[in-house]
Amino acid sequence: MRELRFRITYQHGETGRITQRFVELGEPIPHLGEGWQIIGKDQFIGLKDRNGKDVLEADIVKASIYSDEPESILEVRYDGGCFVIDYHDSESDMVPVGWFVGSVEVISNIHENPEY
Repeated sequence: MRELRFRITYQHGETGRITQRFVELGEPIPHLGEGWQIIGKDQFIGLKDRNGKDVLEADIVKASIYSDEPESILEVRYDGGCFVIDYHDSESDMVPVGWFVGSVEVISNIHENPEY
């Protein structure tokens, strides 16, 4: 059975600082104090990237859908009942994450680097 873990992302209203905490299903979500707001709750998708790092929803990854293509910067999302990589240049726009097992590399997430 897959581990159900989540990344909770907080942002401080005055400073704009971002921090993250990890919780397992059933654990309370930590309260960081006055001024902190939750801006993201992202689920671990049950897979690791090519470097052994956990892949979570809202992660920004480098991957290529075909072996003869250069890598692109893509976003992991939950859509239509499964985790997908938003691949805007493909015919279907969304590709199941399973197609990329072992070939993606997590480089950031949309909360810490929204410019991706």
